[in-house]
Amino acid sequence: MTLIAVYGPPGTGKTEYALKILAEASYEGRPFIYETYRRWMTLDARARFADFFDDPAEGSKLARKFIVTTHALCKRLLGASILSGKKLVLEIKKVMRDCNIFTDDNAIKELLSVISSDVVPDISELKTLPAKIYTAYSYYVDMFFDRELFEERLPLAEYRIKPAKVYDFTERWIEHLDNIGMADFPYLLVRGLDVEPPLVDVFIADEFHDKTKLKFELFKRHSSKAEKRYILFDPQQSIYGYAGADPEFSLKLWEEAAEKITLSPSFRLSEEQRDFASLKLGKPLDFECAGSTKIEKVSWSFDLLSDGTLVLARTRGLLSDFIENTLLGKPIIWDGFRGWASRRDFVDVLLRCRTSQKLSYDEFQLLFKYLKASAFNGKKAQLKRRMDEAHKMGRLSFNVGSFLSREFLRALRKGNIDNFLDHRLMGEYAENLRSILQNNGYKHIHLRTIHGAKGATFANVVVLRGITSKIQRAMRFDDFQREEERRVWYVAVTRASQNLYYCDYPFTIHTFPEP
Repeated sequence: MTLIAVYGPPGTGKTEYALKILAEASYEGRPFIYETYRRWMTLDARARFADFFDDPAEGSKLARKFIVTTHALCKRLLGASILSGKKLVLEIKKVMRDCNIFTDDNAIKELLSVISSDVVPDISELKTLPAKIYTAYSYYVDMFFDRELFEERLPLAEYRIKPAKVYDFTERWIEHLDNIGMADFPYLLVRGLDVEPPLVDVFIADEFHDKTKLKFELFKRHSSKAEKRYILFDPQQSIYGYAGADPEFSLKLWEEAAEKITLSPSFRLSEEQRDFASLKLGKPLDFECAGSTKIEKVSWSFDLLSDGTLVLARTRGLLSDFIENTLLGKPIIWDGFRGWASRRDFVDVLLRCRTSQKLSYDEFQLLFKYLKASAFNGKKAQLKRRMDEAHKMGRLSFNVGSFLSREFLRALRKGNIDNFLDHRLMGEYAENLRSILQNNGYKHIHLRTIHGAKGATFANVVVLRGITSKIQRAMRFDDFQREEERRVWYVAVTRASQNLYYCDYPFTIHTFPEP
């Protein structure tokens, strides 16, 4: 069993290096596993892995089987049933009632948002106590029930959370899950420690710098029968300390590794960008750079937004502020955060497209169906309710009941709404959805928090400067928080491959200078 540690700064091709190893193992018929924590990174790795094959369908089939998230691997090895969505919230509500934690409609709504997020939630951005308690429980589990570490990393008093409440809920909740023979995503990882490790020749763990204490133990367990174990990491990009992640786990294995590989150069970063990132990080960086990214410190202007631009803000609250005060009502569509199609003014967007006479009424109806279905991920009740609202406001001239045909509803129930709309309703418009809007003068951009953009690369990136008062206080009194905040901004300024705009933006929320 050989441990190989692969270190590489942003843009050095860590994932590409790993995929080449996997492709070689596949050609030779050797079994392998590639795991990472983030679902969207798994999907990206699968798509890139398929490109190594003459038959992409064969590559995709192998990728779906062997390139997995940590949770998916645990679920596969356990064969466990997972609670999710509304069923999970109903069970949480039962246990919280026993813990004397009140759950109203707002709490349920926020709980649904927390459990459906692909990004590790930040308690400081949550408003209701049940959502905070459940998120704290997930952190506590990820820290492998280490109370000292848990109370050290989380300023629970500031969040108005009593540690005893978290411990009481955790104990009751895990007992409840055991009684009903189910698991949620945090507890799934705990149960994953008891499985028989997979028999593979190659086991690769990406983003190892974001391993928590529990995930570190999982890696040791799941890779224990692999002939070669690889870890891919960059300790400067460890930004989930609030959830228990610690770059020390990767540095420890770096010291123990039988083979150490340093990837160079960074094909994404320019020397100017590296030096700027060094200032944000507060320490010198000397890796080689082969990129040509340009950096501009600018004041906010709509001219910064071109098609495909990524806009980053430090928190979800700041990103919401940017949307409400800058984007609403403007000819801009976006994805990645509160997708535009789920906004109340989406009808106005389509009406403006319609009145510009570039869409026929039939095209308008089809596009409307597609966007509404996509916005709510095939959830019939939400789809119908929003359309009823639009109808009452006088913005729809057709009857909602007849609009949602029997066949359309059947597709919604089965969850294959995208295929149904693509092939039965939209036709060529499904492929040209973005261009239809762009032809009507709309720009398409991406909105993410810095944490949500981790691992991503975009040609043009706008970074909105500023941190909240809570982050500023945490930095002032906690050395670990201060160092992690520096790493967060290091990640932010290393996402661009062509143009980085470091932007002063007039948030209505009071902000403080970032490190």
